[in-house]
Amino acid sequence: MGNAFCLNRRVEEEHQALGRNSPPALLVRKRSLSISRETSLQGQLQDVCVRAIGAQLLKGQVSASECAHRLPLDLLQRVLDHIIGVDQLVLPLLQQLMSPWLHHLHLAGVPAVDNAWLPVIARAKHLRALDLSGCSMLSDAGTAWLSWLWQLTELRLQHCCGITDAGLCHISGLSALRLLDLEGCEGLGSSSLAAVGQLSGLTSLNLSQCPGIRGAGMRHIRGLQQLRQLSLGWCRDLGDTSCDSSNNVAALASLTALSSLSLAGTRVDAAQLVALLPQLQQLQVRKVMAGRVAVEDQQIYITGREPH
Repeated sequence: MGNAFCLNRRVEEEHQALGRNSPPALLVRKRSLSISRETSLQGQLQDVCVRAIGAQLLKGQVSASECAHRLPLDLLQRVLDHIIGVDQLVLPLLQQLMSPWLHHLHLAGVPAVDNAWLPVIARAKHLRALDLSGCSMLSDAGTAWLSWLWQLTELRLQHCCGITDAGLCHISGLSALRLLDLEGCEGLGSSSLAAVGQLSGLTSLNLSQCPGIRGAGMRHIRGLQQLRQLSLGWCRDLGDTSCDSSNNVAALASLTALSSLSLAGTRVDAAQLVALLPQLQQLQVRKVMAGRVAVEDQQIYITGREPH
């Protein structure tokens, strides 16, 4: 009641300030600006609050477990993001701050992350986005815990070189996954694509710089009918005419939703792919000169249309 009274009183005062003959649109604009200023001020106050709580946590002046239980979820998420951003997150602190309701966790490049962190991360049952890129100490034993995160829609494991085909099989049941980034996972081979091929909801898949991925593995992903973006850059055996598996790249023709494809650093015939995938809007290949010497990446916009 009090809030409603204050709101009505405020609208009445604005009418008086603008005058009875003021256009309604002017009043709406003024109120919008007022709300915008209040939102900005609220954001600034939250930033101050986040930094203060973070500083107190790191100094041991407040209990991390108490923060996890008492703070609103959005504020807890921001405090955790802040601690990660200032490179102060350690496993004991994460254990105390972890909530099953966190919606994202970006640990890219945190050097201490290893297999021992994954059981703690797996407690965040409602996690939507997880970034473990550059966490080079992760191995197959740690990835087994990823199967608990069944609500994940985005998973980034760039340059996690300790993960092999055996480890990747643990994510095959993550049916909500839409984005999977495995760039630079040098321990992966074509067999890993059998697990990836079961993620039928994927719309974006990055396999760049995975030298173990060969043409024969393409058959495993031909069922990804919702895939719109695919990167196979620098998977050097793709399109190599000396490999028996090179013709298997033709399996990509079944990816009817694909609009963007990167094959930079490979020997795949671009003209063949354009014919196989008439719906492509964007294709990145490697220009070659006489003697098959690679010179530069080339971005091709099919039919002159840049992707939206």
